[in-house]
Amino acid sequence: MSDVVITFTISESRVPELLNAFGADYQDTIVNPEDPDSVEMIPNPQSKGEFAMQVLIADIKQLIKDIVVRYRIQVAKDGVDRTFDVTAS
Repeated sequence: MSDVVITFTISESRVPELLNAFGADYQDTIVNPEDPDSVEMIPNPQSKGEFAMQVLIADIKQLIKDIVVRYRIQVAKDGVDRTFDVTAS
């Protein structure tokens, strides 16, 4: 079986809402990654669009993982022998 490749097309009119939804936690400035113990803030080298796409992709991957894990749990439950004989004396 080969890899699955999925391409999404999001209408241009929906892009601003997509960026706002998935870029809600974006910050214009971040702590300097070269000195994380300092309080020095630097401009975020990642644009809001790049950040939003990173979050979107991470969320999609997590959703896929969650669905597969739930499926595996259900398959495991379905395969369990549910018979158990208890004889009282």
